[in-house]
Amino acid sequence: MSDDLVKKMNDARDFPANTCGASRHAAMIAEALCSGEDYPMLAEEPDHCGGSIAATVAALWECRTKLAKATARAEAAERKLQEADLLAMFPPRILKGLKDE
Repeated sequence: MSDDLVKKMNDARDFPANTCGASRHAAMIAEALCSGEDYPMLAEEPDHCGGSIAATVAALWECRTKLAKATARAEAAERKLQEADLLAMFPPRILKGLKDE
């Protein structure tokens, strides 16, 4: 399972477009932990390693929030366009009659 997750992580990497120092460091930590390799920095500078992971998770959650908001706006805009298309195709009196049925 770990191998699949590391492969998925590496496949998603598009340096430098979608990476930062913290995410690259978090990826190095993940690769070492998943492969059972020693990662001396975990013992030597745990606050730095934790900071890289925390910064990466914060960026992920911020991105998910922005994506959800953008998706909601796009869906609302699509609904408005569909309503405008209906208004352009049918006179309001016909649409009112459809709503009443």
